[in-house]
Amino acid sequence: KQYLEVLEEKVSQLSLEVDQGRRSHAAAAIETVLAKRREILNDEASRTEDPNRVLPTLDTSLSRTSHELSVLTTFQMQQLKSFVLPAHSKFVLWLTLQGDTYYRGGRAASERLSAARIGERMLQNGNDKVTPVNSMWPLVCNEVGLSYDQEERVRNYQRNLLQEPASWLERHTARASGLVMQSFHDSLNTVGSRISERERTSTAKVLTPEQRLKFMAWCVVVTP
Repeated sequence: KQYLEVLEEKVSQLSLEVDQGRRSHAAAAIETVLAKRREILNDEASRTEDPNRVLPTLDTSLSRTSHELSVLTTFQMQQLKSFVLPAHSKFVLWLTLQGDTYYRGGRAASERLSAARIGERMLQNGNDKVTPVNSMWPLVCNEVGLSYDQEERVRNYQRNLLQEPASWLERHTARASGLVMQSFHDSLNTVGSRISERERTSTAKVLTPEQRLKFMAWCVVVTP
């Protein structure tokens, strides 16, 4: 048991370090792309060689609307959503809306056997995968280790919470925040894709490849 506890602590620490590393890489992604883009455009050799060898890189992986930066915005959006409304908070909010059938977990109304004991029996029988409305509560209680009295207190708190109008407003606000971030992310990706396509098609019709490369180099000089 002690070995498992140490192992769990190390796994948790490693998970935090990996997550921190991912956030650090994501935070530096835009500056890295801009630096590589400036390096190519400021290089005299790049401007004098065949533009058709340089432009594909500037139009794809080093573009401000590249697939890589689109993945970055998705990652950052998911991070924000996890901070605003973590998975466990969403589960608790969902629990507050469930009725008597869910909390009885297959027990009769007069039966005093705790849901945790029922969940233990389910696990012993290999029944560890159920739908939310089909005996999920006993598995939750067994995992957390709730006693029968604690179950009753949770149930009473849930009933009282549903009677408070403020709780419905807070639940709606939490849900709306996630939808707003998702909508903003989808709009940003759509607009970025349209802008990228318009820039490629419009400049390709007017400017030659050599002129496009010179124009990009000029933008680097005049843009702070």
